[in-house]
Amino acid sequence: MVDPDGDPLAGVEVTLSFLGGVNRTVSVASDEEGNFVRMGVRLGEYRLDLRRDGYEPYEETVRIRPGAPTRVGEITLRPLAPVPVAAPAGSASLLAGQEALANENYEAAVAAFRTETGNRPDSSEAHRLLGVALRLLGRADEARTVLERATELDPASALAWTAVADLEAGLQDWAATVAALETARGLDPDSRDLILRLGGALMNAGNLDRAAAVLGEVPDDAGAQYQLGMIALNRGRNEEAIAHLERVLELDPDGPNAELARGILAALRPG
Repeated sequence: MVDPDGDPLAGVEVTLSFLGGVNRTVSVASDEEGNFVRMGVRLGEYRLDLRRDGYEPYEETVRIRPGAPTRVGEITLRPLAPVPVAAPAGSASLLAGQEALANENYEAAVAAFRTETGNRPDSSEAHRLLGVALRLLGRADEARTVLERATELDPASALAWTAVADLEAGLQDWAATVAALETARGLDPDSRDLILRLGGALMNAGNLDRAAAVLGEVPDDAGAQYQLGMIALNRGRNEEAIAHLERVLELDPDGPNAELARGILAALRPG
């Protein structure tokens, strides 16, 4: 695993979850070179999950086959996008919390946003930001309570519902993640980011038909095409998978999924 600059990422949490109906999971962490090795994995299809603080989670489906070792191509993990923040109201506590959040000083951010929610108890945005900071500190129960308050104060805030989805996704509660993203997307139907997030959450929830329908709404997105290729591959529709993966290379030949797409295409194409 590497970052967008090509530098190796150590300490990436690698999880393989068996997709054959039996609860079987193995985990390992990447080394200083960004590589990982796991021996003794049984044959079959697995979901590969990659997670590291400060980076977007990455998922794909891999198949462990007999014979030669299964290799995963170079994967680029992208840094998390900055937390979306509404136009600041100008209060010292809000500005201090935003600065602390940007600098990943989550304890200070929580303290500042607690002051802000105390000063503005009816502010959905202040509660959302407090919930985000609590989530990043790993305090999920507190974060959920605060984010529920944010959505109560402003049920029409797509940002608040997206923050709820981020929390539930981190806990791998995919049904709750899908529900929050469906609400957020209903409030912001043209958001490409929400479409991609919802498609990925539906895949994790096992609703491949719905995931394919949602991801199909952005045919010009390489990430969506890659996920559609994985769905087709999971269903044994190799020709359909080939078409999607070829589209990935047309749209973004040097993107984060390009090398993986090339490797899968080489295995799928005859000869």
